[in-house]
Amino acid sequence: MGKEGWVKNIKTGGVFIETEMSFSIGQVISMTYSSHHFGEKNRIGTIIRVEPQGIGVKFGHWDKYD
Repeated sequence: MGKEGWVKNIKTGGVFIETEMSFSIGQVISMTYSSHHFGEKNRIGTIIRVEPQGIGVKFGHWDKYD
């Protein structure tokens, strides 16, 4: 099932995604994002924060499958 959100802050270790969708802390998700600087990236991460505005996702060491 696809869910959509907007990347608001991205760093080497993770990302904050602005979304209205429902997620749970500890949930493992896969995501695809693109930018002019990085091109298209596929990542896997674990949700470590859930807020009304979105979710904080920590990238794992096993996430580089693109």
